[in-house]
Amino acid sequence: MKSIQIGKLIFHKKAILAVTFCLFLNGVIIGALLAAKQLDDISVSIFIIMPLLFLPYVLLRKRISSNIQEIN
Repeated sequence: MKSIQIGKLIFHKKAILAVTFCLFLNGVIIGALLAAKQLDDISVSIFIIMPLLFLPYVLLRKRISSNIQEIN
C-alpha cells in the first residue's frame, strides 16, 4: 500500500491502517448496541455510546499522528 497525499498531509501505511481499524471498531460498537437494543428492548444513552466511539482514536492517537507527515 502506498502513502496517500491529501492537500499538504501525507498519510503513511500505518496511519491508514490505524484509522481503518478505528472505523471498524466503531462499526462493531454500533452494530452490537443496535443488536442488543433490538433483542432486549433496552435503551442505551448517547452519553455511553459517544465515549466508546472515541476510545479507539484516543488509544491509537500517538500511532496515527506519528505516521502523518506535513509538507511545507
